[in-house]
Amino acid sequence: MNSSNSRKKCDKGQGLVEYALILVLVALVVIAALMILGPAIGNVFSQINNSLSALSLGEVGGVVVPPAPDCSVQQDAYNAAMADLNACLAAHDEDEAHHCDHLQVIADNASNALQACLHP
Repeated sequence: MNSSNSRKKCDKGQGLVEYALILVLVALVVIAALMILGPAIGNVFSQINNSLSALSLGEVGGVVVPPAPDCSVQQDAYNAAMADLNACLAAHDEDEAHHCDHLQVIADNASNALQACLHP
């Protein structure tokens, strides 16, 4: 009975050694493949990186795309106009909202100027 148990342990140990050898063989194949294909893979990543860098600089297909316009002045004017309009509406009842009509016109003009700047 002891010889049967020791034989099973030996068989299990043999299976583990076989799996370990297979893993080592696979690892060696992967390492060899990476050593052979490494430069080609590096070139692909370099091309992707260069393409992304060109896009961030505004170049698309050799054409330079102009940067987005700076609309901070129009944005500030719009924010100020809306703040004034909201303050006026808060100070007057619905019946007296007509007192804020001139501020509504200013806010509309500021909104139009901002939209014209953002979407020329």
